[in-house]
Amino acid sequence: MKQQRAPFGLRMPEELSAWVKQKAAEQDRSMNNFIVHVLEGFRANETATQQ
Repeated sequence: MKQQRAPFGLRMPEELSAWVKQKAAEQDRSMNNFIVHVLEGFRANETATQQ
């Protein structure tokens, strides 16, 4: 079963939004999926460096 996630509005500068859109398209991901992917990678890296 898919995990339910609460919607979260995110405002960002147009330039950053355009970059996210481009990178997401390059990886055949939605913008939301790309942002989640980047944040999960950041969290994993931060957790690894703290241990």
